Amino acid sequence: MGLPVRMNLVRIVIEQLNTTATVKDADFREPVGVKKYNTTQLVLEGQVNLAAKKTFFVQTPSRTGDTEPTMGHLVFKKKYIDDLGVVLKKGDVIIEVGPAANPTPIDCKIHDVRPESPLRGDFLLLYVDFKWDERKRGSLTK
Repeated sequence: MGLPVRMNLVRIVIEQLNTTATVKDADFREPVGVKKYNTTQLVLEGQVNLAAKKTFFVQTPSRTGDTEPTMGHLVFKKKYIDDLGVVLKKGDVIIEVGPAANPTPIDCKIHDVRPESPLRGDFLLLYVDFKWDERKRGSLTK
């Protein structure tokens, strides 16, 4: 039993990547062609945290070239996600944030999912890092 966690919850709509219907390259295990997503959308409650604006365009070196930092992260109560039986993973897409009456459409891909805030052998929170979909940038399309 953990301590209560105070959060500013908002409605978050996610489309999950269908890993069984998406064709993958046998060698690199990367999707080939169009990715398939589940037809049902997940409607969750969580907190949205954006990164500091000055870090949006900072690149860090990696083994495969320069990478950009994530644009922010979602925070969920881990017990809430576990009770729903939801498994969030890299490749899922965040499509809406905000109240159902006036949602804000966004197009961000989940980049990393990790448990945080350990207490007495269990984690209280689930952090979900996201990035803008790099292939849909205006300067790279056409």
